Amino acid sequence: MKEIVLSELIISEHDSNIASGLIKQMVKSLNADYIVAYYPERSFEREVLRNNGFRDLPFQGINFAVNSLVNIPGLEPGQLDSWELSLGDLEIF
Repeated sequence: MKEIVLSELIISEHDSNIASGLIKQMVKSLNADYIVAYYPERSFEREVLRNNGFRDLPFQGINFAVNSLVNIPGLEPGQLDSWELSLGDLEIF
């Protein structure tokens, strides 16, 4: 199967119409079996993707190791919700 990875969605302002138009153009122009993307829960990008037919995969989440060099009260670097990650940030070759 042919996979496409949407790693970034960069537009000058959070405009759902512009973002939706770009996603629709991308889907129409690519010859792929499926498209994957990852954006943080409650982010603008994730909302736009959901509104354009993208669905969450049924898995437990992303596991990664963190070594906190500075102790900042209220910051939990071991919790995925503490990060603003996109799939491009998580890709390891």
